[in-house]
Amino acid sequence: IVHVIDAVLMPTLLPNTVVDIIVDSPDHEILESAVIAAELDDDLSAEGPFTVFAPTDDAFDALPAGTLDELLMDPTGALADILLYHVAAGATFSADLMDGQTITMLSTTDVTVTINMDGVFINDAMVTVVDLEADNGVVHVIDAVLLPPTSVNDIDSDNGKWIIYPNPVSDNLTIQGVESTEQFVVFNAYGQQVMTGMFNNVNSTLDVSSLSPGVYTLNLVSRFSNSTQSFIVK
Repeated sequence: IVHVIDAVLMPTLLPNTVVDIIVDSPDHEILESAVIAAELDDDLSAEGPFTVFAPTDDAFDALPAGTLDELLMDPTGALADILLYHVAAGATFSADLMDGQTITMLSTTDVTVTINMDGVFINDAMVTVVDLEADNGVVHVIDAVLLPPTSVNDIDSDNGKWIIYPNPVSDNLTIQGVESTEQFVVFNAYGQQVMTGMFNNVNSTLDVSSLSPGVYTLNLVSRFSNSTQSFIVK
């Protein structure tokens, strides 16, 4: 039977979002699970546009053992913060990238673009696939997970600021800017106290080599205030 119609039928095209590109990629199963766990899949399926630097499964596997499991324990907190450090507002294609360029991510922290003879890098992660275009942005594949730099927390206007480095760390963590006697407490991802003691110097070091790989929180307590920073043991 033939029916005559007065218009050409066009297929309804479903939107192809940056999330769809991640979901459809066999190399991004961990990222897919992380985005869903962090409840960012709906946000990243919105109009955007977004630029996503997408670490592969191998990139996540290269993290210190147990790190991802501990991040998944705080999916809408620590995990979401790291994932948002991989997403920028606007569609930035490979032709838009320049050596030395900084891009502010949705985590409000910048990444730095390096272009040299070895390739294109976002911080220390190499871009391996570029310009996977979506209806609401673009995805670039990278070979490492981007870890936000340690932020500087105010302890008190009269007590200066303190920073910790390196982060991630394997042995000695340096705490810079402690200007009075400070009690410190280190907690693991389960909220259990694993170290405690006192800092007395402006530049102090903490030997964390005995800690298992994972995410930890350093809490400084003084008569001025109480402040914390997170670090990763690799």
